[in-house]
Parts: sequence; C-alpha cells; structure tokens
Amino acid sequence: MTPDNSTNFQVIGLQPFTVYSFRVLAVNAIGASKPSKPSFFILTLREVPEGKPTIVHAQNTSSSSIRIQWKPPPRHTIHGEFEGYRITYKPRERTEEESREVIIRDSNQTQYTIRNLETFTQYLVSLQVFNPAGRGPASIVSVMTDEGVPSQPVNLTVVGVTYNTVRLKWYEPSKPHGIIKGYHIYFLQPTPRNSTEQRTLHHPQPVQEYTLSSLKPFSKYNVWVRAFTEKHVGEYSNRLEVQTDVQGPSAPVIVNLTCQSLDSLFLQWERPQTYYNRVDYY
Repeated sequence: MTPDNSTNFQVIGLQPFTVYSFRVLAVNAIGASKPSKPSFFILTLREVPEGKPTIVHAQNTSSSSIRIQWKPPPRHTIHGEFEGYRITYKPRERTEEESREVIIRDSNQTQYTIRNLETFTQYLVSLQVFNPAGRGPASIVSVMTDEGVPSQPVNLTVVGVTYNTVRLKWYEPSKPHGIIKGYHIYFLQPTPRNSTEQRTLHHPQPVQEYTLSSLKPFSKYNVWVRAFTEKHVGEYSNRLEVQTDVQGPSAPVIVNLTCQSLDSLFLQWERPQTYYNRVDYY
C-alpha cells in the first residue's frame, strides 16, 4: 500500500537476480479497483552470492594429494549466474599470500583432487561459489596429507668403541615426512660371512644413541641406519666403517717345567689359543 496518491513507488526487500512483474490497484474509501494489466517482466540486479557450498567429505588420497566433495548452495542464494567454484589451499602455518588457487568453471562439478602437496602437512582448504558480481562466503576444512618416506638420518657417527661394542650417535631425519616410530640399525662384517644383521630401536629421540653389542674383537664392521614411520621405511644413512678394539688373549698353556740347576728353571708354554692382532709380551 502506497502512503499517498503519488503515481510512483519504490518496492524494496526484493530478491537479487529475480524476475518480477507488477499489477497496480487504485484504492479509495469505497474500495479497490480492478488490478491493472501485468507490467513487463523485470530482473533485479546481481549481488555477491549469499550461500556457500557444504563440504561433505575431505580426506588425503596420498602423501601429496587431497580430495574434497561438496554440495552446492541453494540456487536462490547465488544471486546471479552460477559460474563455478573457487578453491584455495595452503599449509596451515603459511600466510594467506602463499595460498594457491583453483578455478572450476563448471557449476555441476561436486568434487576435486588437489595434487602436488607437501608430505605429512596440514592444509587449510577453502571453497566458494562465484557469479559475475563476485565470490560468496567460504567453507573451510583442515586436512592432513599422508605420511611419506623419511629422509636419511643425519650425521651418523661413532662415539665409543670397546672390544665387543660400538656406540653410535645420529640425528633424526631433516624431513621425517611423518611420525618417526624408530630406527633399523644395520651392521655387516665384510669377512668371512659377509651377511648383514639388523637391530631395531623403538621410542626414538631427536638426538639418538645406540650401542651395538656382542661384536667380535678386533673386527671391521660397516654400520648404517634408517628411520621408519607407521607406513614407510626411510632412506639409508651414510655407511661407517668401524673396527672394534682388541681383547685380552686367552691363557697360555704351560707344557714344560724343568729344574736345570740349584737356582734356575726352564719354563716352556704354548701361545694362547685365542688372541687378537698380536701378543706383545708375557
């Protein structure tokens, strides 16, 4: 109802990008006239979308990819021609300026796989609809890419040697690509068996030490390590060559004891059955 008998009126509260037609009735104290003929159809202007898509599923598909699925917002909330979707994504700790963008110019598309991502990294993924007037509000999810293969442990060194032990020290991989669950320690005595043995260390620390025990005295070994996660075994570290220390020889065996004079004895023995490197003196 108009406030007076003016012949123009501004209609407010209409929906954006919606077709309307109007009819007018004259009213006095007796009553209302018949309605006018319908006006021409008129389309209200576009506005930035009001609705946002609903993300129904988001998960990693590998250590470098994430797939999201969504439902579009109600059509009446688009407020213009539905031109498509805009996806942005970035690692959670990065700035907005480092976000990457994907434009999907198909309003019927309801899923997308983001590829070439960093391993075992939490990403923020944003999804918006857009029309010629601009972009609507964003739906945001957080997704972690899967674990990958750890890089090699850093700076493997020998910090102690005895006749039957070697103490090792190293640092965790610079790119763990997951949660390090432990390490495999490998050691090889080149001769005579030339076979590799393995020890496994759980509950790792950022700076790790481990003692290889029950080794042979005065023997050379090749030693190397690699980390493992729940899903993957990592790259090998550099190899070290280390030699265990000598051990005291076994007891010699006396084979002859003869009295040669009032003040002398002759003593003879056999070399120890087991000794390492050499016997220096008795």
